[in-house]
Order: sequence, then structure tokens, then C-alpha cells
Amino acid sequence: MLVTTEREVLEENETEGDQPWQNVSQDERPVPIPTVEEVRKAIKSLRNNKAPGSNNISAEMIESGGKHLTRLMKNIDLPFVRGSLADVSLTSSSSDTSAERTVLRSDEIEVDFSDLTEEDKSLSAEDFDSLIVTMESEIQDLESNSLDSPDIAQVTERVNMWEDKMKEINFKLKRETAKTNNLRNNFENIKRRRLEAFMACFKHVSSMISNIYKDLMQSNLCHVMLTLENEEEPYLGGVQVCFVEHGKPCIGMASLSGGEAVMAGLALTFALHSFLQSPLLIFDEVDDALDANNIDRLVRYVNSHKDSMQITVITLNKKIAAECDVIVGVCPNQKLSGVIG
Repeated sequence: MLVTTEREVLEENETEGDQPWQNVSQDERPVPIPTVEEVRKAIKSLRNNKAPGSNNISAEMIESGGKHLTRLMKNIDLPFVRGSLADVSLTSSSSDTSAERTVLRSDEIEVDFSDLTEEDKSLSAEDFDSLIVTMESEIQDLESNSLDSPDIAQVTERVNMWEDKMKEINFKLKRETAKTNNLRNNFENIKRRRLEAFMACFKHVSSMISNIYKDLMQSNLCHVMLTLENEEEPYLGGVQVCFVEHGKPCIGMASLSGGEAVMAGLALTFALHSFLQSPLLIFDEVDDALDANNIDRLVRYVNSHKDSMQITVITLNKKIAAECDVIVGVCPNQKLSGVIG
């Protein structure tokens, strides 16, 4: 029978140099080591007659336990040949006037010592306790030496250095990220404004070019349509111009004759001018590919829009020259250009 009192539990902890009691939870995460005073208070606060926990340790066992209880509290699984900790019973000594509790090891349990060596089996309780104290002291010395070693100090210094570098890098990263976001926002804003300006012009020209072409050709049987090759990014594609005449399929600019292409180009120029007027339009021999009918159409259209545009025409056509308000003639004069105004 192993008899251990509460007073002996506390005296053993004090005489062992306050060796720490380490309470390890089920998930093996370490907790702070209690002091002797904390152990005393914890034992006094235990309530008896309560069911044991998952480790089969009752409150009475904790109050009356000895060194074997310390091992149990460190979550060391004791091997049993038969029985378990739940078979350990408690009694009270009738001759003990101080009503100190005792722990009785029942005959129903048997500890398995087969894994111990003969040398370990021959150790007395005092030798075993001394060995535990020695080993714990050595562990504390190893922990103290490892924390004070130059290698740990150097590692700590390098860790601190890299932490400072990481803080500096993170600061620079945030600053550059902010700059990048600002540039991206500015780019997206310019891109949006460019698209809006282009689409405003395109929509205006698309709505005006057909009427201008009809007025220029003096015919209501023709129609002009503009389509974008890339509607989302119009700058990545071109603009398709399609001409439709009464009873004929739609044809593109490449299929027009020379005179028709010139008249279509003039209609597009006048449509752009109606959106954003230019102070001066210069036509360089636009009449070269025009027949007499198309020249008459061009002269009539220009004369009807004198108030909204000013045109300088370079031409050798007498009919166009005759309709101009001011004529400046250039001719050779003794191998030099001469001006006739």
C-alpha cells in the first residue's frame, strides 16, 4: 500500500527545488508551469465526489496523490497488464486524527514493467526521484545555454535584420502600388475620354455624311453608311464606308470609280468639317478625276456653303477658277515663277 498525504505532496515539491509541474492538455499544447503556491490553492479548491475526467483521475486522487500523480499530470500513459486508473480506490485511515486521505492500490490493477531494464527495476524510489531531479536540471541547463549561445544571438540578429528589411520592402511596395494604381486610373480615364471623343465624332459624321453626299450628288436615291471594324476598340480597326444606290447592292470605297471615290471623299471631308470646323480647307486638284457633271456639282455645293467654310483650291480647271472670289495665278517668267493676281 502506498500512502501519501497532501502535506507530503507539497513538501516534496518544495524540497525538490520547486521543480515545475507541467500540465499538458490533450492536444499536447504546453501551458504555463504553476508555482507551489498555485498548486496548493488548486488542490484546496478541488471538489470531491465528482466523476473523473477523460484521464480517469478523480479529485480525491489529486488531493491525495504523490509523485506518481506528477507523472500522470504530465500526460504519461502508464502501461497496465490488467485494470486501469479507474480501479484505484480511496480509503481513510481510522487511526489518523488529522483526517488525512490515503491512496490504496487495489489488487485489481497490475502495472506492466516489462519495458524497464534490470538496472531501472533495481532503482529505489529515492534513486528514481534523484534521477528525475538531475534530468530536469540538465534540461534547464540545456535550455539556458541554447538561449545564451552565440548561434542563437546571431540568428536572432539576422531575423531582426530581415524583419526590418521586410518592413522596408512592404512600405516601398505599398508606395509603388499606390503609384501604379494612380497611373492605371489616369490611363483608364484618358482611354475613356478618347473613346468618348471618337464616338461623338463618329456618330455625328455617320448621321451627316449621307445627307451631305445626297446634297453633293443632287440625288436622293443614294445612301452612305459608316461601320466600325472594332466597336470596343475602334483604334485597333478601320472604318468601313458603304454606298448604296437605288436598286444596287452595297459597295465599298474600293469598288467605286475614280470620280465617285473623289466625291465620296469630299462628302466625308465636309461631314468632318461640320463636326469640328477648320479655318481653311485646301483642295489640291480634286477636279482631276471629275467629269463636267461632277465639277458642276462640286461648284454648286461650295457656293451654297460659302458662309460656313473657306476653301483654297489648286486647279487648272477654268470653270472652277471662274467661280472663285480671288484668283492667284502662277506662271513661268524667265525661268522663275511669276504671280498674277
